[in-house]
Amino acid sequence: MRGGGAGFAMRPCSTVDRRAALGSALVLGVCVASCEVAAPDAVADCPSPDSADPDAATAPVAWGGGSLGDGSGFVEWDDGKATPVIIRGPQGGQHIWVSVRCKGFHPKKIRLGVEMFDAETGDAMKPGRVEVTISLKPDVEAWSLHAGIPAFVKEPCKVKNRKLRVKFDVMDLYGVHGQDEAFITPTWDGLCGVP
Repeated sequence: MRGGGAGFAMRPCSTVDRRAALGSALVLGVCVASCEVAAPDAVADCPSPDSADPDAATAPVAWGGGSLGDGSGFVEWDDGKATPVIIRGPQGGQHIWVSVRCKGFHPKKIRLGVEMFDAETGDAMKPGRVEVTISLKPDVEAWSLHAGIPAFVKEPCKVKNRKLRVKFDVMDLYGVHGQDEAFITPTWDGLCGVP
């Protein structure tokens, strides 16, 4: 076993590895994939880095994006021009629907963290990081998906029409980790103070 301990193997990850893992399905230029490889019994599509071909191991990949207005499906946020709508929730709060697609992770008990930052200043948007435990379901082209995760927005009038960086952190129950980020400019059709 190379690198890592406790039954996990790690190897350096290159841009070429990530592109190969994503194939033609991913155009997301801001993908930042982790390079840990799952425990041998965790995921069938994540070959061992100890195989004869050193490039055969596929790094786990997390791909963050949005959801449709009802919280279903996956909407690509790959070009930095996405303008998701800030939704009014049934309990009086507001959120933006996000989704995550993954490869190379065990599908049960995934810990997902979503956090939004002002793209210019780097300031975290209130209320801060949202963490949920999810399960992934099969999706297109060997991806697994969880759709409809609310990224809460405490102050929609301060967020609307501003470029935000959305950070996604994914970890499965074996400790396999992946990250992604996307840039969005949310819209809000609610009232914003009195001029």
